[in-house]
Formats: sequence, structure tokens, C-alpha cells
Amino acid sequence: MDNLAKHAVIIGDSRKMSELASGSIQVCVTSPPYFRNKKYETQYSTYPEYRRYLIGIWKEVNRVLADSGLLFVNIGNSFDNQFKSHEVARDVVDLGFHFVQPVIWVKGHHSPVQGETHLNHLYEHIFIFSKTEGYSLNRLAIGVPYKDKSNIGRWKIAKQDLRCRGDVWHINYETVQKHSEKMHDAIFPKMLPEMCIKLASKRKSDRILDPFLGSGTTILAASELGRKSIGYEINPSYEKIIRKKLNGVEELRFIRNS
Repeated sequence: MDNLAKHAVIIGDSRKMSELASGSIQVCVTSPPYFRNKKYETQYSTYPEYRRYLIGIWKEVNRVLADSGLLFVNIGNSFDNQFKSHEVARDVVDLGFHFVQPVIWVKGHHSPVQGETHLNHLYEHIFIFSKTEGYSLNRLAIGVPYKDKSNIGRWKIAKQDLRCRGDVWHINYETVQKHSEKMHDAIFPKMLPEMCIKLASKRKSDRILDPFLGSGTTILAASELGRKSIGYEINPSYEKIIRKKLNGVEELRFIRNS
């Protein structure tokens, strides 16, 4: 841990995060593959293999997470398996994590569904887990102003013009006009990890982890918030994409594991 730069990208398998000491991570924000036969999903071929693969990573996240740390997992369902996100969440809980609550992410963008059997799917889950019960949420760090200003001072909790955002987050998906501009098949918007980090991290010394780094969005968000960070990406073909996105991030080191 002491040898890591302020920000580190590990090109390697996050089922063994040997670079990280136990209890050294305050916040883990990640979006694992959704098991939708995307080109980057190469570590498994069946749904049971997929879940076992994720379990290996959740075990390591549990080891490196501080006792007061929080894990945020963004995962969506598909029409052929609408329990998938909940099954993955159950696997996390079965490993000893506490289930804090789910957040509904309203994406503001969707791929239209053809036919007459389903409605367009407009949301995904962000599941919040804690390692122990000794955690806290900095709720007003992502607070929103009161619509009715008369609430300020009238309620004991309303000491300023900010209220808890709640468990429904409206965050627009970052879209591109041309397929050639798309850096990754499944990029979540930078505002998503930003909000998770603000909610769970109060200290500049906190290190943020993303074991499914993808294009590098979580590290970019952590950098802009003045936090330390580390991300793992098992697919070496994404290194060029990550370097492009994180161009300008200071004190950034790339490490390639065998």
C-alpha cells in the first residue's frame, strides 16, 4: 500500500488485490459486468460461473474494506433474468456484508424496447452495503434544496437549505452521437461515483476502489474530489482507453500484473 501512487490502475485480476492491505479502503464503487454477452465478459461462460467469479471479487473487497467502509454496486437486470441484480446482492450479503439499502438510478436514457411484451427499462439498482454496522452516511453532501423554504428551521432536522436526496437518483446517462466515440460498452456517468464517494467519504486521505474499472470513470471522479484511488481492470485492451480518459490526472501509476 505504501508504494502506491495517489492514483493507481492495476491491469489484472481483482480476485487477488495483493497491492492492498486489509482494511485500507474506505469506499468501493463499482459496476460489475451484467452478464449480457458483451465482448469484455471473458472470464465466464455460464450464469453460475459468472456469480462465482463475482463472489471471488466480493471476498477481496470485504478483506480490503475498512470496518467503517461502504460498498456501492451498480447492476442492472435483463428481461430474460429480472432477478439477477438481487441474486448478486444476495451473494454479497451471504459473504458477511450488511445490506444498507437499494438506490434506484433513473438513467434518463434508454434503448427502446421493440414489440409489445415489455415496457422500456428506465432504471438500474445501486446497492449499498457496509462491512460492519459502524458506518455513517454524509447525506447532505449530496443533498438537494428544499422546494418549500418554510421547512427550514421549522423542522429540527432542517437547519439549512438542504435535505436528504433520498433513494431515487436522477442521473442522466452520458451518451455519444457516434459509435466511434464510445470508449466502453458500459460506461456509467461520472456523477454516479461522485455521489457515492461524497456520501461515504469525509477525509481526503480516503482511498476509493473500483475492482471493475472499465474506462476509468471512478478514478476520474475520485481525483476530482481530492481522494486517493485504485482500480483494477482485467482486460488489457482497455488500458489505452483508461489512459485517454485519465490523461491529466496527477500522480497516476499503471501497474500490469501477470
